[in-house]
Amino acid sequence: MCKVSVVMSVYNCEQYVGETIQSIIDQTFTDWEFIIINDCSRDRSAEVIRKFDDPRIIFIDNKENKGQSANLNYGISIAKGEYIARTDHDDISYPTRFEKQVKYLDDHPDVVLLGTAMQNMSDKVVKDEAMAPADTPDEVAFVETYVDIFPHSSFMIRKKAMLEHDIWYENYSYAEDYSLQLKMLTVGKIFYLHEYLIAYRIFPGQWTQLYSDELKRREVEEIRLTYLEQIKFRHIDVYRKAFRGELCSKKDFQVFQTAFEELASFHHLDIGNEEFCRENRCVKYLFKYMMGAQICNGNNLEVYKNSSYKDEEWLASSGGIKYVKDCQEAVWSEDGSVELAYAQYRYRKAKENEEKYFELFSLMSRWVLAKQEGRSPAAYLEKCGYRRIAIYGMSQVGQALLKELESSSVEAAYAIDQNADWLFTDCKVVKSSDPLEEVDAIVVTSVFYYDSIRNDLCKKMNCPILSIRDVIDEL
Repeated sequence: MCKVSVVMSVYNCEQYVGETIQSIIDQTFTDWEFIIINDCSRDRSAEVIRKFDDPRIIFIDNKENKGQSANLNYGISIAKGEYIARTDHDDISYPTRFEKQVKYLDDHPDVVLLGTAMQNMSDKVVKDEAMAPADTPDEVAFVETYVDIFPHSSFMIRKKAMLEHDIWYENYSYAEDYSLQLKMLTVGKIFYLHEYLIAYRIFPGQWTQLYSDELKRREVEEIRLTYLEQIKFRHIDVYRKAFRGELCSKKDFQVFQTAFEELASFHHLDIGNEEFCRENRCVKYLFKYMMGAQICNGNNLEVYKNSSYKDEEWLASSGGIKYVKDCQEAVWSEDGSVELAYAQYRYRKAKENEEKYFELFSLMSRWVLAKQEGRSPAAYLEKCGYRRIAIYGMSQVGQALLKELESSSVEAAYAIDQNADWLFTDCKVVKSSDPLEEVDAIVVTSVFYYDSIRNDLCKKMNCPILSIRDVIDEL
């Protein structure tokens, strides 16, 4: 017997699996077994695993490929530990992870699944992932019905609760971990330690990057709606629309607000207390998150602004100001038809995207042609004497510029992006509202809104503000 059974499925991960195994061996808590199942890897993964001479490691070398969910279920079925710990084959557990998770579960017998915060990691950069806005098990449960906040490699599960309720991993391509979380939520409490105890590796070809966003969305929606049916939630139809970003009419938003309050009450949050709503970051974050994902129009804005859990600080920020402006400028039909308004909204967004992608294609085509002729933005910046720059916008163009600068003498000191809290890239990323370090120049990679971005940056910086479009045209 042992306290913790670590279960890991491995497939084609020779480059990183050794580092993952070593991170388990280095745990300050030592009463564990490590069940490693090699799922017919075609590389040297099995050879790397066999090099570890530790009696606590149980190595299983599959003769046929069974898939991650099947492997995890088998590992759990033979596990001897009181708790099941998870790690993926390319992630890192920091030394005190097991020690802190075991202590918490021992002290809180009503908690059946425990996760932790994580850092994102590449071969060059480690970056903190924003921590979930949830401070109690009830808040964590409420958040989980909207957003998956648990890194799979941070799971520690009470095995007895799984077996007593016949809970196992289901065979999803992407969201088997989310499915398990919501199943565990029906039999006990789940919680999330606000400490960075694991590192989640991001690299090209990664399993979770091989699937389309649409497949992820469909699986998560199916899992979420199944959970809502299990708890006999009565507003499933409006939630289905909300999760697809399709709320439009005033009735839609009003029913959603009622449903939001009922789900919060189900999870024991004091949603009827106005002071609680004003101060509770979990409630304010989730309502803002969901309303911001819907169609921007007057109905959206009216319901949000009249709610007792609106986020006044966010409304005064650049993101909130844009949300208000988009809602106020929404196109409506003269007869007030919701269906027509919805169609007009979608048409306007489609036209904006068409223009955006055409400009992006044109820009990248000119860039590729210049490279073929031996000219590059890096060489242009060097010629102008810009040795240390910042990149504004880290979408496709920003990432391409950062990659090109790696082999030049021009340093990308940092990037500026409104999504800095969750964006992961191989340089420091800050928001435009943050203090900005002095640089020789800032290159704006956004294909639209250069003038407004330049005006905002000029209020804070004294350096030249360049448009990537102008840079490419100068080559």
